[in-house]
Amino acid sequence: MDAVAVGTSRNRAARHHRCGRSSPPQIRASVHNAFVHGKSSNRRSAPYWLYLLECEGGVYYAGIALDVEQRFLQHACGLGARFTRARPPMRVLAAREFPSKGDALRAELQLKALPRSRKLAFFEGAERA
Repeated sequence: MDAVAVGTSRNRAARHHRCGRSSPPQIRASVHNAFVHGKSSNRRSAPYWLYLLECEGGVYYAGIALDVEQRFLQHACGLGARFTRARPPMRVLAAREFPSKGDALRAELQLKALPRSRKLAFFEGAERA
């Protein structure tokens, strides 16, 4: 796929498609794969999720949310963080469930302190635990 600068009409058209009522299949598959391979628990209260996105230019973005798919779509539509407005997300790389917002925020700080080369391993290590 050709690289497209942010703000070009082709990029706007792609963003428009991503912001429609239903998620394109590749987005649903990306979110599904992150959940299938992420750590889950059987808690009754709504869990928070730590997620890792791959954005345009190959850069990573980490955040927390109650619903990763909804948050991904917000980022893709330009309604998320300033970082993802400048570099729209392409896919969810990984997601991990936490029992509370505080736990998710602490994990996000740990993840952001890691070098890029160890960020995916952070999620893979959770699967073995």
